[in-house]
Amino acid sequence: GGNATVVAHCGLAALSCSDDALVIDSNAHVTTDSIAVCGTASVPEELEDVLSEGQKHLTDPFANTSPPTNTTPQEYGCVGKGNKAAATPQPGTYTDFTVKCKTTMAKGIYVINGGNLDLTGNFPVTGTNVMFVLKGGATIKLGGSGNGNILTLTPMQASDFISLGYSTALSEKYANMLVFEEKTNNPSQEHIINGNSDSLFEGTIYLPAGTARLNGTASIDSSCLQISAKIIKIIGNAYLDTRCPTSATMDAGSGIATVKLVA
Repeated sequence: GGNATVVAHCGLAALSCSDDALVIDSNAHVTTDSIAVCGTASVPEELEDVLSEGQKHLTDPFANTSPPTNTTPQEYGCVGKGNKAAATPQPGTYTDFTVKCKTTMAKGIYVINGGNLDLTGNFPVTGTNVMFVLKGGATIKLGGSGNGNILTLTPMQASDFISLGYSTALSEKYANMLVFEEKTNNPSQEHIINGNSDSLFEGTIYLPAGTARLNGTASIDSSCLQISAKIIKIIGNAYLDTRCPTSATMDAGSGIATVKLVA
């Protein structure tokens, strides 16, 4: 809604079979190659040619997958004072992860149990080959606090999970997952995903229990960012541009009819 801009060539899908499972207001600017919904959708006239309603076969590819874990207790903390303060958190379980200084994360799995994953402080944050797991009512807040809040977040790959002892099949499932929310997390939670022109998010943000909200002047430009949530709200002047190649796209099924030749 609002004056939001969304560019999603990999497509939009809504598994909900309700009326208005997907709503695009007339003032929003949406560019996409396909829209598939189980129920019905309300879209501007120019998007009706790529809309397929009543698609009962759409699925959640992670519906039967539990997130990985890391039970090592950890605490977030800064070392030094003023502009020289810095944090180098390690993988493990945190009751809260609120950025308070320049932060460079070691690669691995970060479990947030019951608190906040808050990366909105006006500091640069770098996490290369990381996954965040939300449980116990944990919420996320990403970006949008000022020009100094530059986020660089990239997900772990299959080889990273294999090195931790996970099976090849499960490692391939976890690969490219940046945020993985437990399905038993508080369903009333609202997760804020903002950014600025200097931030880089990659991978999949998977929030099956909560609401993902991109609002205000959030600006996210990514070569491959996918957002899956119970409810997604993109409002205000939010800008989301994601260009995932087919090989990296999370598949919820297609709304486009196919023809098969049979003998």
